[in-house]
Amino acid sequence: MAEASGRSRRAVTGPARAKKSLGQHFLVSEAVLGKVAGLCRGASEGVEAILEVGPGRGALTRRLLDFGLPVRAVELDEDLARVLGGQLPALDLVVGDGRAVNWRGLSESTGWTSWLLAGNLPYNAATEILLNALAHPVEVIAVAVMVQREVALKFTARPGGVGYGWMAAWTAGWWEGGVRLHVRPGSFSPPPKVQSSFLVLRRRSAPRLPPHCAGAYREFLEAAFRQPRRTLASNLARRPGTVEGSRSDPRAEIPPGIRAGQMAPEDLERLFLA
Repeated sequence: MAEASGRSRRAVTGPARAKKSLGQHFLVSEAVLGKVAGLCRGASEGVEAILEVGPGRGALTRRLLDFGLPVRAVELDEDLARVLGGQLPALDLVVGDGRAVNWRGLSESTGWTSWLLAGNLPYNAATEILLNALAHPVEVIAVAVMVQREVALKFTARPGGVGYGWMAAWTAGWWEGGVRLHVRPGSFSPPPKVQSSFLVLRRRSAPRLPPHCAGAYREFLEAAFRQPRRTLASNLARRPGTVEGSRSDPRAEIPPGIRAGQMAPEDLERLFLA
């Protein structure tokens, strides 16, 4: 796994100052930006359009525009959006919250049906942005984003590993990929207090679950992992709608004494579908 430091030549940045309230940490290392752009280009294969959340000062945006694909950017900071819109008049820039993207509506209104989610995500909203995008595997076919390292682990950890929980198990049903780059705090302005990782996910060519199951499967997994020290059977017994001994009771399929964190995503999927 590559790790990028922040001692390389810096990218040209605008005058706007980062706002802590919006979780802004601008990526300013030219070397890291080059690597990130290369990973985004690879992830863009087969997509019709790119949605960048949190373009900030536009360092990555300019590189995304070079791919020759339509790029829509969503920026919550009105001051940054005004500056960036003046610098890049050809950019389809929307002032809005990246957590609230309506992926289905976006595809219907634009006519572009396969999207790449890209960006250096705001650190205080990265988990919600990812959960929303990954819940739409029909419209979104690839993700290439910078997040806190602990957030990347939540979506990619394996059974028994640090960070393994319902998010990682849920993601695995439709997505494959992982962390492609670790980035040190010095590559950002201001430097965050945490380590960062660049995460690349792509929709499986043969998803293991149908897309309409995303919400129900999330509810199932949240119940399964609710109290990690309890057995899986015990957690699921507290799930609303479970009737002991009926077809809706999945506990008959669970090995005795096992916890959710010990089960592979594939086994949890089979249990959900049983």
